[in-house]
Amino acid sequence: METQSIPETPRAAQATIPSDYAGIRNTPVSIKLDLLRYLAAMAVCICHWHGQFYIPFQQFMHDHTAGAALDNIFNAGSQAVMVFFVLSGYFIAGNIRRMHRLHTWSWKSYLTQRLTRLWIVLLPALGLTAAWDGLGINLHLKPQLYQGKLPILLKHDVISRFNWHTAWGNLFFLQNIYVPTFGSNDPLWSLSWEFWYYMLFALAIVCLISLKNQKYFKSGIHAALLLAIMLMTGKYILALSGAWLMGAALAYTTPPRLPAWMRTAIYVIFPLVFFEVYPYLYMHLTKAHNTNLYLSDYMVGIFTSLLMICIIQNPGRNFKHPTWIRQGAQYSYTLYLTHFPIFILLNTIFCPHQRWRPTPIHWLYGIGVLAAVNLFAYLTAMQTEFKTEQARKWIMKFV
Repeated sequence: METQSIPETPRAAQATIPSDYAGIRNTPVSIKLDLLRYLAAMAVCICHWHGQFYIPFQQFMHDHTAGAALDNIFNAGSQAVMVFFVLSGYFIAGNIRRMHRLHTWSWKSYLTQRLTRLWIVLLPALGLTAAWDGLGINLHLKPQLYQGKLPILLKHDVISRFNWHTAWGNLFFLQNIYVPTFGSNDPLWSLSWEFWYYMLFALAIVCLISLKNQKYFKSGIHAALLLAIMLMTGKYILALSGAWLMGAALAYTTPPRLPAWMRTAIYVIFPLVFFEVYPYLYMHLTKAHNTNLYLSDYMVGIFTSLLMICIIQNPGRNFKHPTWIRQGAQYSYTLYLTHFPIFILLNTIFCPHQRWRPTPIHWLYGIGVLAAVNLFAYLTAMQTEFKTEQARKWIMKFV
């Protein structure tokens, strides 16, 4: 999921701008938020890795409670996406606020920034998805997987989504609006959510500023576009916009300073909510009672916001060796968009009949697969995501 770093702000100003998005690059705040972003990307990757290669712990452990707890730790992908949404809201809304404060706002600049950042990874990701899925389909090693007949591993028919129409729809962020996600790449769903949140929030801010400045026609045009996009995207995308807006709120407000005991409590409670409470609520509310109130998603969003407030207000000392965190965060978006089709293909090769039991040798195999996919994502990011700023400057010459 795409987030963005912000230009640097003097260290002395940090205490006065805990929610002012302002440049926190190369500060303890920035590095800890980068760490949060990287860990969220890895949580999604590990969730899909474990799901594709290993049978659930509950299926072979005598202690089903312990098995369920372990399964929850390895299946934290959904809540990690909520973390992405809150982080994205904070950084993107902060960037919008900065542009308006500095009177540098323009739709041309904003859309160039956002689309360059999204497309520089999305375009190769769609091509790689086509390559991996095409190879997997034509090898015929596990055709029932690509046909959607193994819903535990993949819930839809890949072949029906493997076409130009779906690919173009995904390129323009219309997945789950007019087209499904492309091929086997299920994580693409959240990119549509993200892009339309960018558009909706920017339109709302311009609408309100224009209204304040008595530019009623301009305000009306933006309000009409806002309404049109809301009608187009539908209730499911809008339903999770609150998580994104939680991050945006941190960029536009200054929360009261939290006492030390409350910060400690949040640091302790957050992992419990993330790994254990969320799955419990999801299973008992969404599945058992057939409700879809997004309670568990918003709970993760609230605790992520609280965690970010703790980090921003009291970042502590910097890490001694922050380079690996920076590099991890730098390829997190590429990892998110490229890992799943590779895992699907490798499942057909390494698990033709059934998934592995977590024996020592199979853990070794699995860790090797996980490391190889991360290395592939990193090398891909070196040619794409790492060059976002260069691409953006080049494009700005022509628009």
